[in-house]
Parts: sequence; C-alpha cells; structure tokens
Amino acid sequence: MASFLISIIIYLLVLWIPIPQAIGFNARYGFFIVIIPICFLLYFAYQKKGWIGITLSLSLTLVLFALPLSGVWSNSISDGSIIGGLLPWSDASGYYGDARRLLEGDRVQPFSSRRPLFTGVLAVILGLTQQNLQITFAIFVAVSALSCFFLSREIKKSYGAIGGLFVIVVLFTFYRRFAGTTLTENLGFPLGVLGFTILWRGVLQQYKLYCCLGIFVMTLALNARAGAFFVLPAVVLWGMWFFRKGNRPSMSFLLGSLGAIFLGFFLNQLLFKTIGDPSGATFSNFAHTLYGLVSGGQDWTQILKDNPGVQENQMYALAFEAFWKNPWGIIQGSIKAWQLYFDPNQLGAFSFINVKFHPLTTERIRRFFYFVSLLGFCTCFCQFKRPESSLMIALSFGILLSVPFVPPWDADSMRAYAATIPISATLPTCILGFELNQKRENFARNFPLRFDPLLFFGISFALFSVFAPITTKLLSKPANFSEITCPNSTEPIYLALNSGSLIELVNDDFSHSYIPKIRISDFKKGMAEFATGYPEIAEELTNQDIISHSVISHNGIDLKTKRHVWLFANSELLSDRNGIMAICGSVEDKSPLQPYGGFYVESIEKVGDL
Repeated sequence: MASFLISIIIYLLVLWIPIPQAIGFNARYGFFIVIIPICFLLYFAYQKKGWIGITLSLSLTLVLFALPLSGVWSNSISDGSIIGGLLPWSDASGYYGDARRLLEGDRVQPFSSRRPLFTGVLAVILGLTQQNLQITFAIFVAVSALSCFFLSREIKKSYGAIGGLFVIVVLFTFYRRFAGTTLTENLGFPLGVLGFTILWRGVLQQYKLYCCLGIFVMTLALNARAGAFFVLPAVVLWGMWFFRKGNRPSMSFLLGSLGAIFLGFFLNQLLFKTIGDPSGATFSNFAHTLYGLVSGGQDWTQILKDNPGVQENQMYALAFEAFWKNPWGIIQGSIKAWQLYFDPNQLGAFSFINVKFHPLTTERIRRFFYFVSLLGFCTCFCQFKRPESSLMIALSFGILLSVPFVPPWDADSMRAYAATIPISATLPTCILGFELNQKRENFARNFPLRFDPLLFFGISFALFSVFAPITTKLLSKPANFSEITCPNSTEPIYLALNSGSLIELVNDDFSHSYIPKIRISDFKKGMAEFATGYPEIAEELTNQDIISHSVISHNGIDLKTKRHVWLFANSELLSDRNGIMAICGSVEDKSPLQPYGGFYVESIEKVGDL
C-alpha cells in the first residue's frame, strides 16, 4: 500500500507540473529519447527486491505512461479523436456525449450501444470527478499503467528483467496514442492486459480457477473493445488438453472456461439492456466488416457504397447475400488480410509502432519485432511441453484465425486488437525461455496463499466495469436547474460545465501551454494533423473570430434538449466554471461548425450545482 501511494503521488506530480513540450511530444510520437532511458531505469529498479523495488518500478511505469498524456496537454495536440489536447472528436465525441447523457438518467444512443461497457465506465468516472475530463483521463491512464505493471512483473518472474521490459515497451507503444481520449481502447486494453496476466499466472501455477478467471476478464475486454474473438475458443481447447487426465480431456476446465465466457457475454448484454438504446445492438458494426470481407477484402465502407441509405438492421442480410453470390470472396478477403497482417510497411501486426517523421526507423523497428516474434514462436514449439509455451501457440493461432474478421484495413493500426495486444507483446519474450532454470519452475508452481494484488485488482476492476454503470443508470436523475429568458436575438441552453473540461486560448506572451490554458500559436500548430482529415473545421477553428472567443467547450449536452453543443465564449464570461450554467447565445447557420452544435455565447448565468 505504501508503494502504491508513493507511486500515485509521483504520477500526479508529473501531470500537475508541466514538462517541456519536446519531452511530451517524444513520449507520444518518438521511441528512443524517452522510452529507452526509462527502460534503463526500470531495469535497475527490477533488480531491487521488496517494497523498494516495487515502489521504484511502479513509479517509473506510471511516469512513463503519464508522459504522453502530459505531452497531449502541453502541445495542444489535435487529431482524429482530440481537439486542442482535450476535447473529444469523432467516435470519441459520441462516447463522451452518451456518457454525459447517462449521467442525466437517459439511455445511450445506438452508436454507443454497440459497446456499452466503455460508455458506462466513462459515465461513472465522469460522475465521480464532477465531469472533469482531465481527472478522468488521468484515471484511465493510471489504470492502464497499473495493468501493464502487473503483466511486466509476471513476465519478469518467468523470463527475467529483459522480458518484463520488452513487454512494457510494446504495451506502452501501443497504448500511448489513446492517452487523453474517450475511446473504447481505454477499457478494452487494461482489461485485456489484466485478463491475460491472470491467465498467465494460472498457467504457471497450473491452477484452473485462475485460468478461468483470466478468461472471464479477457471476455469482458473483447466485449469492451471487439477484436480477436477466436482466442477464446483457442484457450478453451488448449486448457482441455493441458489439464487432461491421461487421454481424457479436462471436462471440468471445459465447463469452467465456457461458463467464464458465457458470464462475460451475459454481463455485457445485461449492461446493454440496462443502459443501451433498444433500437441498437451489441457488435452491430461487425456487419460492415463482414460485408467487406466477403466482397473480396474491401474496407468497412463498401456496404455503404454498394447500398446507399441502408439501415444497420439490414446489413447482416446484405453480407450473407453477398457471400452466396460469391462464396470465393471470403477466401480472397482472408488471404488479403493475412498478407497485410504480416506486412511491416503499413497495416501489419506492429503498425501501431510509428516514430513520427522517421519512416525508415519505424520500418526497421517493426521488422525487428516481427523477427523476435518469429523466434519466440519457434521457441514455443521447441519447448512445447512448457505450460506457457503451449498456451502462447494456442493464443497465436487464435489471433491468426481472427485476422480475416478483424482485417488490418479496418483495424486502424491494430486498434481493434487492443484486448489481445498483450499476447503479441509477450510472444517475443519466449525466446528467453531457454534461460529458465529449475528454481523458477518450482517457484511458478507454488500457489500463493496470501493476499494477491493482481487477482484483487483484476477482478474488482472487471466487476466495477459492469455493475458501476448499472448503478449509475439506476441512480441518475435529470439535473435540477432554473430556466431563464434570453434576449430576442439569442436562445438559451443549459450546460454542466467543469474547468477541467474546457480549453482557454491565451496570448503567446503567456509562459507556456498546458491544459486548460493553451497559447494561440500552440493551438494552431497542434491543428496540423487534424487539418489533414477535417480541413474546413480546422480552418474555422483557427480563424480570428473563433480565437477571439477564447474559451472552447466541446460536446456539451444541452440539459433541456439533449442536443450536442460546441461552446465558444470569452474567458471573462466563465469566471465561475463549475456548475450548471444557463447560457444565452446563437448558432451561425453558415459556419462549418453548425452541424456539430457550434454555439456562440453572449451571456452566462449559474443556475445549479453539479
């Protein structure tokens, strides 16, 4: 507990004290400048035993994961999911808006109903933080860092400090682009890491209960962020063989693992029934991918191109119709998917490794990861009798079988593999298995009778992800506030505002940028990547009229009409930024921001508390 508290304090200090922009930028987009030095420090921390070693290694892990979040806040990064280093955009905006609706006692819309777990957890944390986005992001990043810490410690026990460090590097490199976003990877990733870690512990101890608990958490992870589902039947078949008695497969493991999988899907469906839109459905967007696959390997938009105006509830029928018209299309699509999965240039298994502005370095690192993964896979075959080796072979085949149904062209640099990325991170470390000695084998088989922080954290977080959103839905009620009358030229809206969910643009003579205060030049500079996808919106956000409205609150929900609102206001109008505000203003019909709820403020009055 002392180690945990000290580490959390250090983590919060890193986020509270602005770090230089260059360090944060490199933590998010680079590779050598930040990751390698911290790994050297971690290596020496892993050599320390007892609470000192745990404190040092946990602190360094939390600091490593805090740096890209701090970098987003100091560089005012805008991309396909963030605006100004804070405000959700695109899919992230949809989840964020529905989480705020849930806090008002409403159900989430069909878009978020596809993956109700994340939207529900996001609503819970927003409620606990009084809808403070900055604190919410800090919590999500800390949970992911803790999950990776647990896995790295387990791998260190099996394959030494080098193995633990390798896992941390891969997991961090995958996760860092989701730090500071309201995307489902912020739940699917830590649950996937925790589930795999518990499964790994159960395999080394040859304890069925741990294995089944790990499978349960992994199932929830795949429900939170749909991905390589075939790892679930793969691990079931592996466990029946591994825990066999003589030539008889283990029926107790079959029943236990199938029960764990069923429970995971059941709880996800229970949450959907509680908070989801009845017109929606879980995993409904898979129809897009399936249609593209049976069409010979097209992306998820193909069904919309071939059938303009099609409704979501018609898409599965169209996918099966396309299959019967051309049964060979699914074979062609599968081959294309496997080819791209092993392609180090663009869409492959390690496409999440991207060193910004250094394409040659990026390709070399990816090729290295492919090489060591192949060596790890071969090592597992050579040591097939080792429990973890046979497990990794089974899980690897599960991922490969899933590739056609989670094709690289729809995976967005392996985003869709968030729940199973710890498998890809661990496979290369198996080459260190040749160095294992009998002492480590005996240690692995000893069942710990004392309190287990891994099991406690993993199971508690998994159950929290289901039951906390249900409780939030049952207890949430519409906010109480007083309504006002606005002047004839304006209309009223009612928003729940928090200073941690606003951006304030300040002049360049301000000392440095850090959320919530962002220098105008940094805001414009950070728009470069966003402008490639949304040029009209970027141009509008950086014009002088918007800059003069120096406080931006994106994706608020009008508490009266439940519509999305993107708020622009002079900073002096928001001196008291915490509470329910009655806001008078107007919408510019010709603005590119009009479809997104752009609202220009004339006056603000506080009418309630959060």
